[in-house]
Amino acid sequence: MSFIQRQRAIARRLSEYRLHYAEDSLLRLDDLESLNIPPEKRGQPYFLAYYSPEGLDYALHEYGIYRELEKRGFSDIRMQLDTEDPYQHRLALYAGEISEERLLHEVVMKRRKFNFDDRLCPSLAGHAFQFLAVEWVCLQNPQASFSQQKRPLPGQTHPGLGMGKFVMALIQISAERLGLDGVLTQPAWLHNAIMYKQAFHFLDPAHEGRLLAMQRDLVNPLGLQAASWALEKDLVLENKQPFRWFHADQLLPLHPLLKSWFKGLSYQIQTRQIQFQVHYQKKNA
Repeated sequence: MSFIQRQRAIARRLSEYRLHYAEDSLLRLDDLESLNIPPEKRGQPYFLAYYSPEGLDYALHEYGIYRELEKRGFSDIRMQLDTEDPYQHRLALYAGEISEERLLHEVVMKRRKFNFDDRLCPSLAGHAFQFLAVEWVCLQNPQASFSQQKRPLPGQTHPGLGMGKFVMALIQISAERLGLDGVLTQPAWLHNAIMYKQAFHFLDPAHEGRLLAMQRDLVNPLGLQAASWALEKDLVLENKQPFRWFHADQLLPLHPLLKSWFKGLSYQIQTRQIQFQVHYQKKNA
């Protein structure tokens, strides 16, 4: 049984009542205060219009998030929610107290409607899909520092927690529970896209082909860290022309039509064409 299958088995056992409802089906004032929701941000208490604060606490416990954090030396976990914006919600976990210096995990998500056009995918043109869009995700150990042996990737201020698979599985299962068609993200750096690529695909096959070419020409010979920093410092050429990292939609498909699109001949052919048409090299600094 794969990791995501084990997490799905846990999901099937969870009480939907406990996920959705606070005690007595009402959110009490002391609940909101104990979960660190500021008074001015208590108008939309349900995370993603589904999870109550108590329900999130229950889910994080049952999926093993708290247990994994305790293994890493963090037992007094504080959760903070920001659901003031009805379209975009934030969840953060802190070690001991709510402060920037104690941040362990932060995720910002929203629902996003997406319509395919004729250029991108004629077979899906006119179809409207609903995705869980991950706007930002952070996992870090605020007590750890980088060293000569362990250097940061672009965007990192602390080493990671080694819990990426737990968080991504929880995000995927949340999308499934909400009846959405997939999980959407826009990787800010090359290393994000490489880490996601086992389950995610760029919506545009041209971007998918470029990612595969970058893995071939940059990541494999240089290593992920060096390749990502080369892009960050504008040291990469594409077919001998200056190249900068693109910000494009990368999707984990859940809807059968989307799964078929990524596995289909048209997407695969377009991806391979770009992969073999483009070549990357690192300039001297």
